[in-house]
Amino acid sequence: MKKLTSTILFLTAISVSNAQTLTLQPNASAGKDAFINSLQPTTNGGAAQDLAAIAWTNSGNATTVRGLLQFDLSSIPPGSVINSATLFLYHNPLSVNTSAQHQSLSGSNEGVIRKIITDWDENTVTWNTQPSVTSINEVTIPESATATQNYELNVTAMVQDMVDFPAASYGFQIRLLSEQYYRSLIFASSDNTDATNHPKLVINYTDVAGIDEVQSTTKKLVRITDLIGREVPFSKNTPLLLIFEDGSVQRTLEIAE
Repeated sequence: MKKLTSTILFLTAISVSNAQTLTLQPNASAGKDAFINSLQPTTNGGAAQDLAAIAWTNSGNATTVRGLLQFDLSSIPPGSVINSATLFLYHNPLSVNTSAQHQSLSGSNEGVIRKIITDWDENTVTWNTQPSVTSINEVTIPESATATQNYELNVTAMVQDMVDFPAASYGFQIRLLSEQYYRSLIFASSDNTDATNHPKLVINYTDVAGIDEVQSTTKKLVRITDLIGREVPFSKNTPLLLIFEDGSVQRTLEIAE
């Protein structure tokens, strides 16, 4: 460990006192979300009150619905460490879909949240023009325990990815894991008339930018993690967090020659 410490080219001290909490729960004018529907593949649902994941039939015609959701993360400084990020999705009792209830008539209505990686416009996006997504760091929405369940979902790794790679981060796609009818998850969108049910994202982060560089340290190193807290071995060309015996944390990046 002593040899490791002596080879570090760049150390930035991180103090837990620098942690900040950001709560985002935009209204209809500031929010960005959409309801896209395979049965109406060219219809825009940017003003829908539902943010839903549905597999159903309409007059005998199969239909699949997915939700798109994006929060403005621009106030989080580049390079910040996301300590936690929680996405709150609230059941929509005003929905005109699937009896305004989460449904699992044919099997589990387990859902999944995936990161959107291409840009989209709330006012023009449709099923046919829906953005691309990645399954990296995807988050499971557990099968509903009640027909009106609200959810608190840990999206820390996904939000860290959004902060680290903003050019390939355009929010969340919400869909059923198995899009087999008759199943649904019915949430409120930011256009819902009940503002308390708008989607909410709460992020606790540490801004490591602009803190003075540390040239040396004699503290005992006890653990190395990546930026989302997973313990990893030391490696070059990778941002890492060094955790010391006194509880302090340092961010390091050694460039291979």
